[in-house]
Amino acid sequence: MFIKIALEHLDCQKSDIKTNRELISKSLEKAMVAGAQLFVTPELALCGYYFNEDIGTSWIEVQPDDFAKSLAAKAAYNNTALMLCTAERLNEKLYNSCLVFDENGAFLGTHHKIAVQKGSEDWSCAGHTTMAYKIHGINFGVLICADAWRPHIAQSGRENGVEIFICPSAWPPQPCPPEECWQKRSAETNTTVLVCNRTGVEPKLDFRLGETLLAHCGKTLASVTSEQSCIFIFNWDHQNKKLLGGVERLPIE
Repeated sequence: MFIKIALEHLDCQKSDIKTNRELISKSLEKAMVAGAQLFVTPELALCGYYFNEDIGTSWIEVQPDDFAKSLAAKAAYNNTALMLCTAERLNEKLYNSCLVFDENGAFLGTHHKIAVQKGSEDWSCAGHTTMAYKIHGINFGVLICADAWRPHIAQSGRENGVEIFICPSAWPPQPCPPEECWQKRSAETNTTVLVCNRTGVEPKLDFRLGETLLAHCGKTLASVTSEQSCIFIFNWDHQNKKLLGGVERLPIE
């Protein structure tokens, strides 16, 4: 079984939701033209990581909102599944979330980041579980950024049937590097891990050397970076557990 996965390596514009929506929409269109079967954005792609310093949290909506629904519907025309990362309001609580839509545009559910960071993510409540979402016949799970640091989170997802973990991230190499946590989780769970990292600079963090990568059973099969927004496309042979060809890079602008 073969699946083409497009990971948006985005320079998120902090607190500029309108611009980020435009960039994500443009990225999706390019990914669809390239034949992507799954399109993924990095962590908090709609607002940037330190958004709350500028715009607070009153703007955060119940999900999926109109933008998420319209994006999923657009993707479904191409039989493309969607993982869209944003802040979410649910039952008077706020979460750092990844919305999951299948290739038919159906909303499958939301992963709430479990390993929320003290200080920078005090606005967010912690999630509790890592579920499996069936996309193109494959059970995908989500680990948002630091969720991949803690072995038990990935292990719970594996116990729930996850075959491939998608890790939307905002994780620069400094000051706290990932230290091969993605490779370790793939080894411990005997799964494939795809990291959708971001690029760009926010006042406190420089993401320009952040890795977007593919690991399987502890081995890094591909690792790429970009200082400019782009889409990295991975052609994954799920049946034979191998990367087909190299990683394709599509500029967004």
